[in-house]
Amino acid sequence: MIKKINKHSKMNVFSMLCLLTLSLFMVACDETPPRDPEMYIIPDGYIGTFHIVYNVTDGQPKKMQDGFRVYEIPENGVLLTQTGINSGWLDTKLIHFYYRKSNGELQDLTDRYTTRVANTPESRAENSTTIYGGGLGSAEYRFIPCVLVSKLFHIGTNKDILDGENHVELQNVDVIKNINCTGLEANSLYNPDLEP
Repeated sequence: MIKKINKHSKMNVFSMLCLLTLSLFMVACDETPPRDPEMYIIPDGYIGTFHIVYNVTDGQPKKMQDGFRVYEIPENGVLLTQTGINSGWLDTKLIHFYYRKSNGELQDLTDRYTTRVANTPESRAENSTTIYGGGLGSAEYRFIPCVLVSKLFHIGTNKDILDGENHVELQNVDVIKNINCTGLEANSLYNPDLEP
């Protein structure tokens, strides 16, 4: 004897198939690969902004150490690197910042904020060195024929950050003015008649 499938059974089967399809889709979309853990090594006592500019042909080659992507920030606060953006998700516990002491040892910098610094007397009185930001962006300057993709951080006390201590805009750094744009996206704002 053949059983008739009633209307409710068809709806249940259809609902289950829809849920299964949706679940598989959500799992497939969550397959964003993790990015390399990151280590930022900053000159001892450096206060202010520091930048990492990506995909620069004559920049520093990619450096890895113990599974970490290493960014050694030079004294001028601008690292040009040949490597591309480190895309994907990453647990913040796998992003490390250090001061390199004169003897070569690394001093761990553990305080980090990704939000705005409060401009209050209490906040200004805090004396610990903190890393702020980590924003990724792109910039087009009229005196450079390519688009620059970079990440920006600030390091210092809350007072240093609020007062703009050693805050350096990327376009004001000499190394940027003579950058090799080979392989980088063309800049629609470029005007070769402007002095760098």
